[in-house]
Amino acid sequence: MTDDQTRIDADLLIPGRGEPVRDGTVLIDGGTITYAGARATAPDTAATPVRVTTVMPGMWDCHAHFIGAVDLDLGKLVREPAQLMAARSVRQAADALDAGFTSVREVGGNGVYLARAVDEGTVPGPTIYGAGAMLSTTGGHGDLHDFPLEVVHELAVQGGPLQLCDGVAECLRGVRLQLRKNARVIKVHASGGVLSEVDHPVHQQFSGEELRAIVEEAGRAERVVAAHCHGTPGIMAALEAGVRLHAMLPGEREQHEQQHGEDGPGQLEAGALRGGEGRQASTQELTGSLQEAGIACALQREHRTGQRQQVGDEADHGV
Repeated sequence: MTDDQTRIDADLLIPGRGEPVRDGTVLIDGGTITYAGARATAPDTAATPVRVTTVMPGMWDCHAHFIGAVDLDLGKLVREPAQLMAARSVRQAADALDAGFTSVREVGGNGVYLARAVDEGTVPGPTIYGAGAMLSTTGGHGDLHDFPLEVVHELAVQGGPLQLCDGVAECLRGVRLQLRKNARVIKVHASGGVLSEVDHPVHQQFSGEELRAIVEEAGRAERVVAAHCHGTPGIMAALEAGVRLHAMLPGEREQHEQQHGEDGPGQLEAGALRGGEGRQASTQELTGSLQEAGIACALQREHRTGQRQQVGDEADHGV
């Protein structure tokens, strides 16, 4: 035992494995948890107990962005100073930790920079697995369609969260640019999405050859690739290329499992999308649908069938 001991007495202890424990205790020695269980069998310590209602393990946010946005207007990536957005990101990382998230997979934004500041103890925040900039085709989900192409390219040069790549050579360079920032995961847009107005959410964007190049280059650095993909074409292309992490729709999960089984390649994150057949719904309509019953129904179904779930909130913490 060291002098740096902490004792937490809780009305309810949720250990993470096994059943919750009433009247539980957690003992911490330095940075190590040495006991978590019933208070009656906890070892004696000299530490003054901290009494709380509930104590539980820290949570993972498996899909978040520390971009520093205050709303869903992505044009502000260009119009607002990068320094302002970085300052907001610091607050968002602290908010994530305060909300109980001790690990975050940050799939595009300032996470690669925040991770260094958190690790060195300069600012509070969770352990961040940052992707750097999100890789997108020109005109794809990660393009800002209302701005000249030169502006979007310059945003990437200045460290922005979007990187346009066309063809295998540019895809390889795109991955290497993120590795140069010490990205711990690589993010690609394999299909269109909700917030980009021109591309259709269901359409595949990167070609199979481009996706394979991205996955192989990331793999050489022992990184996995996370893909945004809504429609079946993008999902299947990402799976066939070896993408390990996918954000997809509940309805697509069943098709994936019919072809690959419940333990097939890739881990899936459930989302919800609703639009009329044969048309592209508006950003407001699609964004609103994410709040409706589709997500709840998907999670309830997966819980009943025992499927593993990953949860992410998509947006900046606080947005």
